[in-house]
Amino acid sequence: MADYVEVRPAECLSVCPRPCGIALSSPGAWSYIFGEQDPGDSAAQIMECASLYIGIANGFMPRDQRPKSLRASILGRVPPFEDGR
Repeated sequence: MADYVEVRPAECLSVCPRPCGIALSSPGAWSYIFGEQDPGDSAAQIMECASLYIGIANGFMPRDQRPKSLRASILGRVPPFEDGR
């Protein structure tokens, strides 16, 4: 996993009932989508979660390891795709 985070805006994550959404993904790792983020209050916990994510080779973050605001706001977790389909 890379040792940095690239922030990219997305036009839509289809989380309309639970905005503001963020996603974390990396090749060969679990991907996550979170909703209900408050841009004024969530930034520090989002950065904490991103730091945790890039520090784990396969990206799998158990619920109890994620920052508190990102435990209840998870909308989905997708396992990594395997090569050799």
